[in-house]
Amino acid sequence: MVGVPSYRAIFSVTIAMLGAFLVAMAPGISISGEIVKITTEKRVYTNPEPIYLLLTLAGLEAGYPVDIAVSLELPDGTSAFLGEGAEFSPNNPFFVVRSWPFSALRITSGTWPIRIPEDIHLVPGLYTVRADLFDSATEVLIDRSEAQFTIVDAPYLDRVEPQRGITGTVVVLAGEGFGEDEDLVKVFIGGREATIMELTDTSIRTWVPYGATTGTIKVLVDGVASNELQFQVGPYIKELSSSTLSPGSTLTIQGFNFDPDKNKNIVSFNGIRGTVTQASETKLSVLVPDGNTGPLTVTANDMTSTPTEVTITPVVESIDPPSGEAGDVVTISGRNFSPVATDNYVVFNAGSSDAFAAVVVEASTNQLIVRVPEAETGDVKVYTNGEEAQGDISFTYPPEVDSVDPQVVVAGDTITISGRNFEDKEEKNAVLLGDSVLTIVSAVAHTITCKVPLNGSSGELKVIVNGMESKGGPFVAVLDAPRIDDISPLEIDSTDTRTSISVAGSGFTSSMTVELLKGSTSTTVSYSLTDYSSFTFKLPRGTSPGTYTLQVTRTISGRTLKSNTPTIVVR
Repeated sequence: MVGVPSYRAIFSVTIAMLGAFLVAMAPGISISGEIVKITTEKRVYTNPEPIYLLLTLAGLEAGYPVDIAVSLELPDGTSAFLGEGAEFSPNNPFFVVRSWPFSALRITSGTWPIRIPEDIHLVPGLYTVRADLFDSATEVLIDRSEAQFTIVDAPYLDRVEPQRGITGTVVVLAGEGFGEDEDLVKVFIGGREATIMELTDTSIRTWVPYGATTGTIKVLVDGVASNELQFQVGPYIKELSSSTLSPGSTLTIQGFNFDPDKNKNIVSFNGIRGTVTQASETKLSVLVPDGNTGPLTVTANDMTSTPTEVTITPVVESIDPPSGEAGDVVTISGRNFSPVATDNYVVFNAGSSDAFAAVVVEASTNQLIVRVPEAETGDVKVYTNGEEAQGDISFTYPPEVDSVDPQVVVAGDTITISGRNFEDKEEKNAVLLGDSVLTIVSAVAHTITCKVPLNGSSGELKVIVNGMESKGGPFVAVLDAPRIDDISPLEIDSTDTRTSISVAGSGFTSSMTVELLKGSTSTTVSYSLTDYSSFTFKLPRGTSPGTYTLQVTRTISGRTLKSNTPTIVVR
C-alpha cells in the first residue's frame, strides 16, 4: 500500500441476518448505492481514536453470488483494500493490502460494522471509503457506495499572546492541528465562546468575549479539545446603579473580574479616585468623590476596564463679584459644568416668582462666565444638562426705589418705601433723606417703613443695602412741625410782665398759636416772631403762680400740628 505499508485494519464484523429473501439483482443494474451502502460514524476522527464504518447490503436474493471490494483512498490519492480472500464472518481479521481485493462470496442482505482500531496511526487528511459490489459470475459492477471522513491530530495549544486582557482584547493562539474549517473550530476563553477572526492550522486570531472570567483558554476541533492554557481576564463594567451621581453618594458597579480585596480595585472618576467600600469579583460599592463628569474606569490586577461615561452632579463654589447690576459680567466657579455653554442654565433670584435666566457667555468644566440679568437679590442656581448644581451662592443687586408714600410729609411722620432688593431685617437697611437718617420701623424684600425725624429736611431719598446705594431716588418734601428746643428763662415771677421770654426751635410761623397750659386751663399768649427758629413772648397779666407747659400749634395743609411741651415755672 503506497504511503502506509504497515497499516493494518482489524475489523470486528457482526452479521445481523434479515428474515426475508429479497429480489435478485440482474447484471448491469444502475449504480445508485441502494444495494450496497457504506457510511461513517463521524465526519472527523482525531488521532488516536478508533474509526467506525458501517457496511449495508439490501435487496439481494439469499445465496446470490457477489463480490465486495472495500477500499480506502488515502489523502495522497493512493488506495488500500480490505483483505484478499476474506469472508464476512464473526471474528475474522482483515488486512490492508495492495492487490485486487475481492473473491467469490455468497451472502444474504445485512449490516456489518467495521472498526479501524486506534493503534493504527493514519496520517491527518481527507479519506474516502468505497464499497463496490460485483456480480461474481460476470465480474460486472452492480452497485457502489462511498463516504468521506477526515482524520486530524488533536489540536495543541503552544502559547497565547497576550496572556491577559479585558473584554474586546485581540488574542492570538499559536499551536497546531486547528485545521482551516471555521465550522469545526471553537475557542473558549474564561468559560465563554470567543469569535474567530482568522484561522489557519497553526494560528487562531480571536478576542476576549463578553462575560469571560479569569481561567483557561482552549480550542475544540469538531468537539475534540486541546490542552488548556491559563488566561487572566481584566475587569469589565456591566451595569451602574446610576449614571448620574452626586459627590458623597454610593455607586454600585456590577461586572466581572473585580478583585475581592477592596483595596486592590481602583475606581477612577475622570481621573479622580473614588473610595471602594465593598468588593467582590462581580460587584463594587464606591463612594463618589468630588470628581468631574467624564469616563469611569475600574482597574484591577494592573488591567483597566473599558471606560463608561458618568455624569457627576455639578457643584457651585463661588460667584465673583457677588454683587452688582444688571449687565455686569460675573464668574461662577465650581465643578462638572459642561464646556458647551448652551448645556448650562443659570437662574438669578431662583425659587421666586421673579426668577430670571442669565446668558452664559463662556463655559468650561469649572467656570461659567455669565451676564447678570434684570433680576433681584436672591439665590443663584446652576443647572448642567438638567442636573441642579450642589452648593449655595447668591447675588446682591443694589436697592431700587420705585415709590414713596407720601412724598410730602411733616417731620415725625411715617413713610412707606416700595422697591426691590431690600433686606428683610431692619438693621441691614439704611434710609437717607437728604442729610437725615430715617428710623426704620419694618423691612421686607420690597417694602421699608420708616419715620422722618423731627429735624428732618426735604431731599432725595436713598436706600443703602449691603453697602450699595440706590440711584435716582424720589424727592421727598418735609414740612417741619413746630418744635421747641429751648426756653429762656425757665422761671419767671408772676408779676413780671415786662421780661421777654425767648423760645428757640423750628417750624415757627406768624400763623401759629402759642399757649400756656396748666391742667385743663389754656392761656393764649401774644408772641413776636423773630424768624423760623425763634420767637419771644411776655407773661400775660394775671398769670397765677404754678408750673406751666408751653405749646406751639400750627396748621399745615389742613393738618393741625402741635409742638412738644417743655415746662416753664411761674413763681
